Amino acid sequence: MAVRPKKPIPLPKTFTLDWYKELGWSQNPFTTENLEPIDHFITGCEAEQQRLNYFIIEGFQYGTITGGSGQGKSVLLSWLAYELSKYRNRYRVVRIDCKKIKDKEFVKLLTDGILGIHEKALIHGYYKSGIEKLFARIAVRIKKDYTPDDTLYKRIATGNYEDIKSIEKFVRDKLSQKPLILLLDDAGGISVWISGFLHELYDEELPLRVIAAGTLDQLKKSELESLHQKDQLHIELKSIAYPAVRELIKRRIEFFGGSDIEPFHDVELSDLWEESGKNVEKMLELCNDHAVKVALRRLKEKPRDPIGIHKPKKEAVEPIIIKHTHTGDFIEKDKPDAGSEYKINVIDRSQEPFDCKVVQHETADYKVKEAKKKTPRVTTKS
Repeated sequence: MAVRPKKPIPLPKTFTLDWYKELGWSQNPFTTENLEPIDHFITGCEAEQQRLNYFIIEGFQYGTITGGSGQGKSVLLSWLAYELSKYRNRYRVVRIDCKKIKDKEFVKLLTDGILGIHEKALIHGYYKSGIEKLFARIAVRIKKDYTPDDTLYKRIATGNYEDIKSIEKFVRDKLSQKPLILLLDDAGGISVWISGFLHELYDEELPLRVIAAGTLDQLKKSELESLHQKDQLHIELKSIAYPAVRELIKRRIEFFGGSDIEPFHDVELSDLWEESGKNVEKMLELCNDHAVKVALRRLKEKPRDPIGIHKPKKEAVEPIIIKHTHTGDFIEKDKPDAGSEYKINVIDRSQEPFDCKVVQHETADYKVKEAKKKTPRVTTKS
């Protein structure tokens, strides 16, 4: 006779990778990556945001954002790109991280960024999807060539960015149609060729606006100095105040289902801010480490009784039987206090119909009044 395996007893949870769920969060709120929508997660930079807005309105050509690592340069650029995306009919906006970037990669990102919707549809829908090969087969059958000539779009689709001259011409044509706002993060890493290309665009008086972000030393030593453009923005970021950091942590926690700054308290959060050296990126890392420890501690402290062995038994409640209950019983109920226990008197009506005799009496919140004797109604026949 085959023996059926017993159903395994669920063991208490002692290991987790989704630690944030132990704190009631849907995701980790302390990732150092920029969260979206970016305008919800930027605090303490109101003055800098206004200066960037003024820079764009006035049509200035070149500006810089400087500050130490983790001070919010990338966040400001992401915020500006997000806001400008609402005005695509007026500007082309391209954001490029220039840290250790190569010339070919820069050209690819710049080109992809200024392509229009229809151009992207042509590249992805015609060249990359294989429709071009289908058209070529049809053309062979009918002995005619209906395929487009070799174009820049075809080279872009195949990742061929070797023809720099055609790329430069393409960028110039696009700039003649609509201004380009180029946001360069870690701009100290651009090469001599990239700097020279931007210099040529400026010399041709094309509508190009560049905002470069990096540390002050990096920008001074970079090839951007060869542009000889006046810095008409000059934002220098410094440490933000603690209230702005607290608001940032609160927004992140609440966005993923938490409440205020829990599991932190203000004294603890203020100490972490000082420990981070008033660096936002380092602050997020410290908050992440602390939150993980709290989550694992709560996981450890959870009650471990998965099959209910130590669950308290419910007290059995005996049913209450009332004999011969009729409308008009003389029973009054006093309002009990909160948490009081209800009991009831049982009345025996099996004897004389006019007397209420209590056969079981316990202290209760119900009072039974003795009925007065009534003269029975006699009906006479006429």
